[in-house]
Amino acid sequence: MVLLVIAAKLGISDGNHISEKNIRILGVRAIKKMIITEELKSGLDLALNEATLNYIDLNKRDNSVKVVLDCIALELNGEFPSDTRVILDFVPIGRIAVSYRLGEWNDGEATIRKISDEQELIKSLKDLKLDSMYGWEFINNKKEEFEKWQNKISFDYSTENNLSQFNTIDLFAEQIHEPQTTVDVRIWFKDFKIYSIDKKLISLEEFIERGKKGWERLYNGGILTKDHKIWGLGGEKE
Repeated sequence: MVLLVIAAKLGISDGNHISEKNIRILGVRAIKKMIITEELKSGLDLALNEATLNYIDLNKRDNSVKVVLDCIALELNGEFPSDTRVILDFVPIGRIAVSYRLGEWNDGEATIRKISDEQELIKSLKDLKLDSMYGWEFINNKKEEFEKWQNKISFDYSTENNLSQFNTIDLFAEQIHEPQTTVDVRIWFKDFKIYSIDKKLISLEEFIERGKKGWERLYNGGILTKDHKIWGLGGEKE
Protein backbone atom coordinates (compact mmCIF):
# COMPACT_ATOMS: atom_id res chain seq x y z
CA MET A 1 0.00 0.00 0.00
CA VAL A 2 2.84 2.42 0.87
CA LEU A 3 4.49 1.61 -2.46
CA LEU A 4 1.28 2.43 -4.31
CA VAL A 5 0.94 5.77 -2.52
CA ILE A 6 4.52 6.74 -3.34
CA ALA A 7 4.07 5.65 -6.96
CA ALA A 8 0.85 7.67 -7.26
CA LYS A 9 2.60 10.79 -5.97
CA LEU A 10 5.31 10.29 -8.58
CA GLY A 11 2.69 9.92 -11.29
CA ILE A 12 3.53 6.32 -12.22
CA SER A 13 0.48 4.63 -10.68
CA ASP A 14 -3.27 5.29 -10.45
CA GLY A 15 -3.20 4.34 -6.75
CA ASN A 16 -4.68 0.88 -7.36
CA HIS A 17 -1.92 -1.02 -9.13
CA ILE A 18 1.66 -0.59 -10.29
CA SER A 19 3.32 -2.30 -13.23
CA GLU A 20 6.57 -4.24 -13.09
CA LYS A 21 8.25 -1.53 -15.19
CA ASN A 22 7.19 1.18 -12.75
CA ILE A 23 8.43 -0.86 -9.81
CA ARG A 24 11.83 -0.81 -11.50
CA ILE A 25 11.52 2.97 -11.98
CA LEU A 26 10.88 3.35 -8.25
CA GLY A 27 14.00 1.31 -7.58
CA VAL A 28 16.05 3.53 -9.88
CA ARG A 29 14.86 6.72 -8.19
CA ALA A 30 15.69 5.28 -4.77
CA ILE A 31 19.35 4.75 -5.72
CA LYS A 32 21.65 7.67 -5.10
CA LYS A 33 23.86 9.02 -7.84
CA MET A 34 27.49 7.91 -7.60
CA ILE A 35 29.72 10.86 -6.71
CA ILE A 36 32.46 11.26 -9.33
CA THR A 37 35.00 13.84 -8.22
CA GLU A 38 37.32 15.60 -10.65
CA GLU A 39 40.17 13.40 -9.41
CA LEU A 40 38.16 10.23 -10.02
CA LYS A 41 37.00 11.48 -13.42
CA SER A 42 40.59 12.21 -14.42
CA GLY A 43 41.72 8.72 -13.42
CA LEU A 44 38.85 7.01 -15.22
CA ASP A 45 39.37 9.09 -18.36
CA LEU A 46 43.03 8.05 -18.42
CA ALA A 47 42.22 4.36 -17.97
CA LEU A 48 39.56 4.51 -20.73
CA ASN A 49 41.68 6.36 -23.27
CA GLU A 50 42.52 4.34 -26.40
CA ALA A 51 40.23 1.51 -25.25
CA THR A 52 38.45 -0.44 -27.98
CA LEU A 53 34.71 -1.00 -27.84
CA ASN A 54 33.90 -4.73 -28.01
CA TYR A 55 30.27 -5.16 -26.95
CA ILE A 56 27.15 -3.36 -25.66
CA ASP A 57 24.27 -5.19 -23.98
CA LEU A 58 21.13 -3.44 -22.75
CA ASN A 59 19.11 -5.46 -20.21
CA LYS A 60 15.74 -3.77 -19.80
CA ARG A 61 14.63 -6.08 -16.97
CA ASP A 62 17.70 -5.21 -14.87
CA ASN A 63 17.75 -1.64 -16.19
CA SER A 64 21.44 -2.06 -16.89
CA VAL A 65 23.95 -1.74 -19.70
CA LYS A 66 27.07 -3.87 -19.90
CA VAL A 67 29.95 -2.65 -22.04
CA VAL A 68 33.07 -4.66 -22.87
CA LEU A 69 36.20 -2.62 -23.54
CA ASP A 70 39.71 -3.73 -24.44
CA CYS A 71 41.93 -1.35 -22.45
CA ILE A 72 45.57 -0.37 -22.25
CA ALA A 73 46.54 -1.84 -18.89
CA LEU A 74 49.10 -3.74 -16.86
CA GLU A 75 48.56 -5.83 -13.76
CA LEU A 76 49.50 -4.16 -10.48
CA ASN A 77 52.68 -6.28 -10.45
CA GLY A 78 53.69 -4.84 -13.83
CA GLU A 79 52.88 -7.99 -15.81
CA PHE A 80 50.72 -8.02 -18.93
CA PRO A 81 47.21 -9.35 -18.28
CA SER A 82 46.24 -12.60 -19.99
CA ASP A 83 43.13 -10.73 -21.15
CA THR A 84 42.94 -6.94 -21.33
CA ARG A 85 39.15 -6.78 -21.68
CA VAL A 86 36.96 -5.49 -18.86
CA ILE A 87 33.21 -5.34 -18.33
CA LEU A 88 31.67 -2.03 -17.26
CA ASP A 89 28.28 -2.71 -15.69
CA PHE A 90 26.14 0.45 -15.53
CA VAL A 91 23.12 0.11 -13.24
CA PRO A 92 20.68 1.66 -13.01
CA ILE A 93 20.55 3.61 -16.22
CA GLY A 94 18.28 6.49 -17.13
CA ARG A 95 18.94 6.37 -20.85
CA ILE A 96 21.18 4.96 -23.58
CA ALA A 97 21.48 6.65 -26.99
CA VAL A 98 23.43 5.27 -29.94
CA SER A 99 24.29 6.77 -33.31
CA TYR A 100 25.42 4.31 -35.99
CA ARG A 101 26.49 6.13 -39.15
CA LEU A 102 27.87 4.81 -42.43
CA GLY A 103 30.65 7.33 -42.91
CA GLU A 104 33.44 9.21 -41.17
CA TRP A 105 32.77 11.04 -37.91
CA ASN A 106 32.65 14.43 -39.65
CA ASP A 107 30.51 13.34 -42.60
CA GLY A 108 27.31 15.34 -42.23
CA GLU A 109 25.65 13.35 -45.03
CA ALA A 110 26.44 9.90 -43.62
CA THR A 111 23.56 7.44 -43.70
CA ILE A 112 22.09 6.75 -40.26
CA ARG A 113 21.43 3.05 -39.66
CA LYS A 114 18.35 2.52 -37.53
CA ILE A 115 18.58 -0.13 -34.79
CA SER A 116 15.23 -1.58 -33.74
CA ASP A 117 16.02 -3.27 -30.41
CA GLU A 118 18.73 -4.42 -28.02
CA GLN A 119 19.31 -7.68 -29.91
CA GLU A 120 19.96 -5.81 -33.13
CA LEU A 121 22.27 -3.46 -31.21
CA ILE A 122 24.49 -6.40 -30.27
CA LYS A 123 24.37 -7.81 -33.80
CA SER A 124 25.12 -4.47 -35.48
CA LEU A 125 28.44 -4.13 -33.65
CA LYS A 126 29.61 -7.73 -33.81
CA ASP A 127 31.24 -7.77 -37.25
CA LEU A 128 32.90 -4.35 -37.08
CA LYS A 129 36.67 -3.93 -36.74
CA LEU A 130 36.74 -0.76 -34.69
CA ASP A 131 39.65 1.51 -33.89
CA SER A 132 40.33 2.60 -30.32
CA MET A 133 38.67 5.59 -28.63
CA TYR A 134 40.69 8.76 -28.22
CA GLY A 135 40.25 12.19 -26.69
CA TRP A 136 40.98 11.66 -22.99
CA GLU A 137 37.50 12.69 -21.79
CA PHE A 138 34.64 10.21 -21.44
CA ILE A 139 32.99 10.70 -18.03
CA ASN A 140 30.45 13.48 -17.33
CA ASN A 141 31.21 15.52 -20.42
CA LYS A 142 29.19 18.62 -21.15
CA LYS A 143 25.87 18.27 -22.96
CA GLU A 144 27.43 19.90 -26.03
CA GLU A 145 29.27 16.64 -26.75
CA PHE A 146 25.96 14.81 -27.05
CA GLU A 147 24.38 17.64 -29.02
CA LYS A 148 26.91 17.05 -31.81
CA TRP A 149 25.05 13.89 -32.80
CA GLN A 150 21.73 13.90 -30.95
CA ASN A 151 19.85 14.45 -34.22
CA LYS A 152 21.49 11.33 -35.72
CA ILE A 153 20.07 8.73 -33.34
CA SER A 154 19.93 5.08 -34.37
CA PHE A 155 18.76 3.62 -31.07
CA ASP A 156 17.32 5.34 -28.00
CA TYR A 157 15.99 3.79 -24.80
CA SER A 158 15.13 5.66 -21.61
CA THR A 159 13.44 5.06 -18.27
CA GLU A 160 13.64 8.63 -16.98
CA ASN A 161 12.72 12.08 -18.23
CA ASN A 162 14.77 13.93 -15.61
CA LEU A 163 18.39 12.95 -16.24
CA SER A 164 19.97 15.57 -13.99
CA GLN A 165 20.54 12.95 -11.28
CA PHE A 166 22.58 10.71 -13.56
CA ASN A 167 26.24 10.52 -14.51
CA THR A 168 27.18 10.04 -18.17
CA ILE A 169 29.80 8.21 -20.16
CA ASP A 170 30.53 8.89 -23.83
CA LEU A 171 31.91 6.06 -25.96
CA PHE A 172 32.72 6.09 -29.64
CA ALA A 173 34.44 4.05 -32.29
CA GLU A 174 35.34 4.21 -35.96
CA GLN A 175 35.81 1.54 -38.58
CA ILE A 176 38.31 3.11 -40.96
CA HIS A 177 38.20 0.55 -43.78
CA GLU A 178 35.14 -0.04 -45.92
CA PRO A 179 32.40 0.31 -45.07
CA GLN A 180 33.51 3.34 -43.08
CA THR A 181 31.43 3.42 -39.92
CA THR A 182 31.14 5.71 -36.90
CA VAL A 183 29.48 4.71 -33.64
CA ASP A 184 28.68 7.17 -30.84
CA VAL A 185 27.18 6.10 -27.52
CA ARG A 186 26.05 8.02 -24.44
CA ILE A 187 24.87 6.20 -21.32
CA TRP A 188 23.20 7.99 -18.42
CA PHE A 189 23.82 6.00 -15.23
CA LYS A 190 23.71 6.33 -11.47
CA ASP A 191 26.41 3.82 -10.58
CA PHE A 192 28.69 1.28 -12.22
CA LYS A 193 31.07 -1.55 -11.40
CA ILE A 194 34.01 -2.99 -13.28
CA TYR A 195 34.75 -6.69 -13.75
CA SER A 196 37.44 -8.70 -15.46
CA ILE A 197 36.23 -10.70 -18.44
CA ASP A 198 35.95 -13.74 -16.15
CA LYS A 199 33.58 -11.79 -13.86
CA LYS A 200 35.97 -10.89 -11.03
CA LEU A 201 35.23 -7.50 -9.45
CA ILE A 202 37.88 -4.82 -10.05
CA SER A 203 37.83 -1.79 -7.78
CA LEU A 204 37.86 1.66 -9.37
CA GLU A 205 41.23 2.27 -7.74
CA GLU A 206 42.73 -0.87 -9.26
CA PHE A 207 41.24 -0.14 -12.69
CA ILE A 208 42.77 3.34 -12.67
CA GLU A 209 46.14 2.10 -11.38
CA ARG A 210 46.27 -0.61 -14.06
CA GLY A 211 45.58 2.06 -16.67
CA LYS A 212 48.32 4.30 -15.31
CA LYS A 213 50.82 1.46 -15.43
CA GLY A 214 49.78 0.63 -18.99
CA TRP A 215 50.26 4.19 -20.16
CA GLU A 216 53.60 4.47 -18.36
CA ARG A 217 54.79 1.36 -20.22
CA LEU A 218 53.46 2.76 -23.49
CA TYR A 219 55.32 6.04 -23.01
CA ASN A 220 58.55 4.48 -21.76
CA GLY A 221 58.98 1.60 -24.16
CA GLY A 222 55.80 0.75 -25.97
CA ILE A 223 53.51 -2.26 -25.86
CA LEU A 224 53.99 -4.98 -28.45
CA THR A 225 51.08 -6.73 -30.10
CA LYS A 226 52.27 -10.05 -28.67
CA ASP A 227 51.94 -8.57 -25.16
CA HIS A 228 48.65 -6.72 -25.61
CA LYS A 229 46.02 -9.29 -26.52
CA ILE A 230 43.76 -8.08 -29.34
CA TRP A 231 40.13 -9.20 -29.29
CA GLY A 232 37.36 -8.91 -31.85
CA LEU A 233 33.86 -7.76 -31.08
CA GLY A 234 32.64 -11.34 -30.95
CA GLY A 235 35.14 -12.20 -28.23
CA GLU A 236 37.59 -14.18 -30.40
CA LYS A 237 41.27 -13.38 -30.24
CA GLU A 238 42.61 -12.16 -33.56
